[in-house]
Amino acid sequence: MPPVSAGELAEPVLEAAPIALRLAPRLCTRAPGSSESCAWYHSLYPLLRVLDLAATPERQADFYLGVFRTLARDGGYGRVAITGTADQCLLAHLLWAFRQEGVEPRIDVIDRCATPLHLCQWYGDRVLAEVRTQVCDVLRWQPEERFDLVTTHAFIGMFPHARQRELVAVWRRALRPGGKLVTVARIDPAWSPDCPGFSASQAEAFGTLVQRRARERQAMLCEDAVALAARARAYAARMRSFPFASAGALAALLADGGFTLDRLDLVQLSGNAGAGQSGPGTHRPGTFAHFVAGARG
Repeated sequence: MPPVSAGELAEPVLEAAPIALRLAPRLCTRAPGSSESCAWYHSLYPLLRVLDLAATPERQADFYLGVFRTLARDGGYGRVAITGTADQCLLAHLLWAFRQEGVEPRIDVIDRCATPLHLCQWYGDRVLAEVRTQVCDVLRWQPEERFDLVTTHAFIGMFPHARQRELVAVWRRALRPGGKLVTVARIDPAWSPDCPGFSASQAEAFGTLVQRRARERQAMLCEDAVALAARARAYAARMRSFPFASAGALAALLADGGFTLDRLDLVQLSGNAGAGQSGPGTHRPGTFAHFVAGARG
C-alpha cells in the first residue's frame, strides 16, 4: 500500500493550532497534586507540528494506516476507543483508513484534558464523523461497553514504568476477547531515570531551533517567534518520557497483562533534519516498536 500524502488525508493542523492556543488556558486541567495545568503542552503541540518538530502519528503513518485498513476490511473492528491524544491527528488517520474501506467506525476519545477532546470533536464535526469524547483519567476509566479496537500514539511512554502495567490492564478491560490494541512505544536501552526529559543543553538548543523555524514560517503561524521559543523552553523543562529498555520488556508486559502479540516491528526513525538529539515528544531519531496485540479471552 503506498504511503498516504498529507493532501489525501487533509488533516487541518494549521487551522487546529490557533484553536488549541486559544482554548488551552481555559480548558486544560491540573494534574493531581500540581498547581500547573497541561496548557504548556496542549497549547504548543499543534504549533510544533506546523514546524515539523513534534513526534506525531504522521511519522508512523504507514503502520497506522496499514493496520487500520486491514482491520476495517476484516470486519468486526468498528467500535473504537482512542485512549489519550494530543490533538486530532490519530483520529484523522483512523477515520481516513476506515473510510477507504467503506467502514464508518464509532469512536470514543478519552483524555483527562478537554483541550485535545475539543479538537477531536471539532475535527469530527468537520468531516461528519460520529465522535464521542469523555474527560477522564484513563487509569480510572470505566467503559460502559467493550471495544473492538483500542488505539493511541506512544501514550504508554508518558507513564512512569511503575504505572505502565496499570495502563495495560485498562486496555485489556476495555477490549472484548479478540479485540486489538494498536499503538507504538519507544525503545531506548540508554534511557536513565536520572534524565527522563531534556538535558539543559537540549532544552536551550530546542528553544533556539523553534525560534529559527518560526521565523522561517512566520506567515503560517499564529504567534510571535520569540514568544513561541520561550514556550518551547517551558515545554522542554516539563516534558518527560519513559521508554522501554527492550522489545522483550514490552512484550513481557503485554503478555502479563492478558495480550498476545500479533505483530511487533522495530523501526528506526531518522528524525527531523536539524532537530539533533532533542528531548521527548519531539521529532528526533530513535527506535520504535510498532505493535498489534490481541486481547486474550
